[in-house]
Amino acid sequence: TAQSKYAKSFACYNRAMLYCYYSTDKSKRSRLYTDMATTYLLQSDYPHAAKYYFAAFKVLKENGFAEHPSILFTYANLAYLQSRLGQDSLALYYLNQAEAIARKHKYYGSLAFILNNKGEAYRALKQPGKALQCYKEGLEQCQKDNKSSFNQRLEGKQSLYISLGTLLLEKGNLHEAINYLEQTRKVSGNTSPYYSIIFPNYLLGKAYYELKDYKNAEAHLLPALRRATELNFKEDMPEAHKTLASVYEA
Repeated sequence: TAQSKYAKSFACYNRAMLYCYYSTDKSKRSRLYTDMATTYLLQSDYPHAAKYYFAAFKVLKENGFAEHPSILFTYANLAYLQSRLGQDSLALYYLNQAEAIARKHKYYGSLAFILNNKGEAYRALKQPGKALQCYKEGLEQCQKDNKSSFNQRLEGKQSLYISLGTLLLEKGNLHEAINYLEQTRKVSGNTSPYYSIIFPNYLLGKAYYELKDYKNAEAHLLPALRRATELNFKEDMPEAHKTLASVYEA
């Protein structure tokens, strides 16, 4: 089951932690804390996610990584978590700190990621113009990035396409939203199934529902929900179930 897979994951994390304490590379411990935090986040366990994201941040700050690219993702992870908790102003604080470092050192891939998260914070604060500006600049920064791995670049583009699709969906620009969300699914690579399959299909299902194309809405929602259940990805699942129920009621 998905729960037993998570239990095995944490057993591996605990074993890895023992090796990290003996390693001279302290950033390894930070990466491990980040992986643990993200696993908790996917289970919607926000208190434990916060605990380990802050632990990762502390390790980096105390071991000479205060302006290293890795700490930018920790800032962004903390911001994302605050956004999920409804603390969007605090999320912007973390993102502004990270943005200043990324621009200073020309970390283009990290900057694209940060701008995407910043756009999400602005969207939550009902400032769609600023959100759109962040997303579009984020795509521009993706084009400049030649240091991130292939999959990291793909994930960056996927996330920005999803963000643009979400914003356009909220504004009622349904066909334009569908265009961006379909681009997310077309970006191939060994990326997270949540960002490449599950969440885009949730949003596509909602867009087709709004267009009263109920057959297409169901065709996107059902496989996404099945896959999310298999992987125990609980984020956004209740809203997707709500959309599917509305499809059946229509």
